[in-house]
Amino acid sequence: MALRNIACNIILTAFLFLVSCGPSVTFNAPQPADAKILLRFPGGIQGNYLSSDGVSILSISENAIIKTEDMDVSIPKDSIAGNGYSLKDDTLINNNTLEKEKVHISGDTVFQHIHWVDTLFQISDRDILKKFKGFYFLNTRYDTNVWVIRKLWLKNGILIISEISGEDDIKNLKEITETNVDTSFYNFQINKKQFKEFLKREGFEKTDSFRKMRK
Repeated sequence: MALRNIACNIILTAFLFLVSCGPSVTFNAPQPADAKILLRFPGGIQGNYLSSDGVSILSISENAIIKTEDMDVSIPKDSIAGNGYSLKDDTLINNNTLEKEKVHISGDTVFQHIHWVDTLFQISDRDILKKFKGFYFLNTRYDTNVWVIRKLWLKNGILIISEISGEDDIKNLKEITETNVDTSFYNFQINKKQFKEFLKREGFEKTDSFRKMRK
């Protein structure tokens, strides 16, 4: 995991710059408003799904979505010293905790295989599942009256998870909700009819696809 953390630190400044350049979209309540809250994922959608790049597996159980990643991370050897780590032979050392991890070195590059497990969604008062018009909506609360929404659906063995991203999504939401303020971070108040209109305009532009794996 250490090499992955270093790689994340290296790109963090660029990432924050990109985030600041594109508006972040949230809602003041779980969506769609008045749609029924589901207490579990139905059996037909449960299972394991492989990402299109073959790196990630999504596991959907009755009440959670867990993402597992297996990947090889590589960074230049000279990037290590400035990120709180040091390298001794084939061992990466955390200078603060003294934790040690084995790595592989080839020339000026350091390699490490990463196995990473993350819970993306777990049904609770902070993660609320709703269904509307054949789609599942993953509502995740980040703060009081601040919810991030993702759309999920399964068709012909392909699971699609999509997010609101890009200027077209922002423009459509502003028009539908009659929001005239320009800001870096939007927290929309939207009713069920307006949310339905957003779906008709093919909102949720950013998508990731996963193919269902056979048992």
